[in-house]
Amino acid sequence: MMVGMVTSPEAYATASGILMAFMNLGGFLSTYYIAVLLRINSAIRFPIFVEMVALFIGALIYLILSGRIHGSLLQGESTA
Repeated sequence: MMVGMVTSPEAYATASGILMAFMNLGGFLSTYYIAVLLRINSAIRFPIFVEMVALFIGALIYLILSGRIHGSLLQGESTA
């Protein structure tokens, strides 16, 4: 859905294909990433906590950036 907001209808298929390719690459590389984290700390919960922190930081960045984008789009509109 987000891809459709930033691309033209003609480029949507290409953009969504690239996005899916990176998602598959992330799924493949995550196994090796978790193995590296397990070598750093042998506790089984350590990779989960690292990912929770990374996802939380990513969510905060997304909310801040999307708030700026949507706020700048709404500045020109008046509220009734």
